[in-house]
Amino acid sequence: MDNQFDVILFRGIGLFIIAILNLILAIVLWKKSKSKTVNYLYFIALTSSFYAFFCGATFFFWDSMPDLRLFWYRATWLGVFILPNLLGFVYYFNNNLKLVKIKILLWFLGAVIISALALFTPLMTESVYRKSISIFGVAGRLDPLGRSYIFIGTVLALYYLSINYKSTTDRLKKTRLKYFIFGLGFYIIGSIIAVGLIPLIYGQSGYYDLVVYCSTV
Repeated sequence: MDNQFDVILFRGIGLFIIAILNLILAIVLWKKSKSKTVNYLYFIALTSSFYAFFCGATFFFWDSMPDLRLFWYRATWLGVFILPNLLGFVYYFNNNLKLVKIKILLWFLGAVIISALALFTPLMTESVYRKSISIFGVAGRLDPLGRSYIFIGTVLALYYLSINYKSTTDRLKKTRLKYFIFGLGFYIIGSIIAVGLIPLIYGQSGYYDLVVYCSTV
């Protein structure tokens, strides 16, 4: 077994571990679910678990299941379902309830469209290949649509949280918001680099799993 394969395998195992940890978190949140904000956190953890699993499968099964290589990679686009749940959490946490159900529905609709295009057409990802210790996807014509959806959604969530942080006088809530904003900001930076700048510059991305690690902060 060569060193390159060792690294590919290791990246897959690491992502599987994150998937399991997120699934455990989802189960804990589900058992404690007593409000809409907690419900959305549960779905964020659950969706993150599936996203990490598909990322891990892309690496771990690269040589053992070659017929599924492109499917595993395309399935990582299901991670866009994190965004409508994240925004639902932010809306209810901030008590920003004006047209909240319609807003969340529209974000879910966007996630459905993007994930369907990714899974069933080459418009998001045309092909996938391995180079050295990374797995790259060749971007399809509508790839920028998915990247824009991710960028706008995460920045919007950060914006609403920042507004709430400035306006609240509750120290406990302010502390919670500070850590949440820090974690989300770190995730946004990782997302911009891994699924934004790198694909934009090179037309491909072999570091999308960095977003998974950033999301665990």
